Amino acid sequence: MSDRSPRAILLDLDDTLYDHQYASRKAIEETISLDDALFAAGADSVEIQHRHWLELLHLDVARGARTGDDARSERWARIISHFGGDASQSDQLANAQRENYLRHERAVPGAIEAVASLREAGYTLSIVSNNTRAEQIGKLERLGLVDAFADIVVSADHGINKPDARLFHIALDRLGVSAAQVVHVGDSWSTDIEGAMNAGIRPVWFNRFGATALRSGVAEVADLRELLGALRGR
Repeated sequence: MSDRSPRAILLDLDDTLYDHQYASRKAIEETISLDDALFAAGADSVEIQHRHWLELLHLDVARGARTGDDARSERWARIISHFGGDASQSDQLANAQRENYLRHERAVPGAIEAVASLREAGYTLSIVSNNTRAEQIGKLERLGLVDAFADIVVSADHGINKPDARLFHIALDRLGVSAAQVVHVGDSWSTDIEGAMNAGIRPVWFNRFGATALRSGVAEVADLRELLGALRGR
């Protein structure tokens, strides 16, 4: 590694390595067939509501104030009520959605190869994620990636969420490195890019879908297989 190259790479998990958007959309398409009101509304409309309530309720899960099962049931109760369906079916829909989600889970295209190339290049890798440890460890185990990471830092263990700089500082302390010695890679501008900058860490934006950057000068990659080259300045 060159003198300018970081010693360690912090990585987000959901929609950076683990393809949450894909699994979530597939699960919604299959789950809405269980309720006439949701089926009539269509997957696009249900997905908008699902994303809204997922983001709100997941904050509770990420800081350990609510279980994932509780959040899923409440999410579907809110969605069904919005579309005039039977809210008493929320547990059934939540369970079906979870089963469908797991059946469709996959790595983001290029993620497996990127992690392997980073390890081969000698970088120490760590996950920094807003979620519970059990949920994120499970994802990494099912993707066959759990052993690739020297550490896994999750928000629920500490009661703070990205973009709070403290979560990034915990990751640095546990790896024994300074902010200047790492980069953080993630897909979310608000939590990953702004969070890393808040912590004094150089970010790399995984801009998979060609969104517009909210600030100039931030390195970005559209494919994780480009990440090693970006870190080396190519």
